[in-house]
Amino acid sequence: QFLYFIEKLILNCFEIAGMQFHSALLAAALSSATVDASRVRIPVKKSKSGREPLTGHNDVYWSGEITIGTPAQKFNILFDSGSANTWVNSASCQQGCSAACDKYDHSKSSTYVKNGTAFSITYGSGSASGFLSQDTTSIAGLTVTKNKFAELTTNAASLCGIVGLGFQNLAVDGVMPFLQQLHQENPDVEPQFAFYLAEDPSEDNGELVLGGVDPADFSGELVTAPVIPATPGLNLGHPFWQVKASIAVGSSFFAVPAAVIDSGTTLVYANQGVHAAIKSGLQIDDCDQVKSNGPDVVFGLAGANFTLKGPDYAMQVSFLDCIAIQPPPEGLDVTIFGDVFMRVVYSVFNIEKKTISFAYTKQH
Repeated sequence: QFLYFIEKLILNCFEIAGMQFHSALLAAALSSATVDASRVRIPVKKSKSGREPLTGHNDVYWSGEITIGTPAQKFNILFDSGSANTWVNSASCQQGCSAACDKYDHSKSSTYVKNGTAFSITYGSGSASGFLSQDTTSIAGLTVTKNKFAELTTNAASLCGIVGLGFQNLAVDGVMPFLQQLHQENPDVEPQFAFYLAEDPSEDNGELVLGGVDPADFSGELVTAPVIPATPGLNLGHPFWQVKASIAVGSSFFAVPAAVIDSGTTLVYANQGVHAAIKSGLQIDDCDQVKSNGPDVVFGLAGANFTLKGPDYAMQVSFLDCIAIQPPPEGLDVTIFGDVFMRVVYSVFNIEKKTISFAYTKQH
């Protein structure tokens, strides 16, 4: 019997200037699928939906608010397309839970249902563990009455909580993710979500739309690509939000069999040749020079091209490098389009159709 290739969820905080990197996505890099992305115009479908304002944190990640329990207990968390579980710190947390993070106290909730199943996640810097619970959970005015989530009693992460927006077969313990549970309890909420990450948080932080899209957040038409399996032929479904893509820098062209679109990763990670082509002729430790002289980087998706210019990817990722499009860690073959990409490209994820749609954000 083939063992599921993710031994639970691995969430590795790759610490370059505090940036988040999900090593759970690395398995997707082995994909050699050749499914053609197709350009499809999709209508802006009207259904019951909710809009959650997002707060940017120095362009490293964006967070929003959820509530759990009755009466509602508030939490500021990361919405992550690269994982599938929801977790927050427990009031009974014994190790690693930051005092700056709110903690869930199930003894104060009249809608709490005990589960108790052990929950464990392995991190690059340690481990996080706790137990599963069930309670009413609301995001953007949309409520799930039987949401299963983890209460962490040990937390080695640098986050206060996560709502995973991935496919269920990625979830630790097979727990149904929030959005799928929301659709099951409220069929009029389409199993879809859309990210708008603002480039200039001083003007507009951004938003997450559950159950639809917000036409005010993007310009032009949405184009749609099918999600491709992580490991063709093994019948594992669609563990990651990944599509066929390409990247071009000047005359250099790089085919990308599988690019993971991940709101929980700060940078873009791609073929080492991409970084080499960008830095050619640049003093890459000078962020101002990267902003003014950095070449256009063109991402091909679903038959359309999306261009990131120097100011879009100029970021101090280390003392010696201001290019936020990096090779993956040594020895790993993975392509991830993280927040640097998503700040420019509005992204719509449809669980039922297994597609991702793209358009320029309203700022482009």
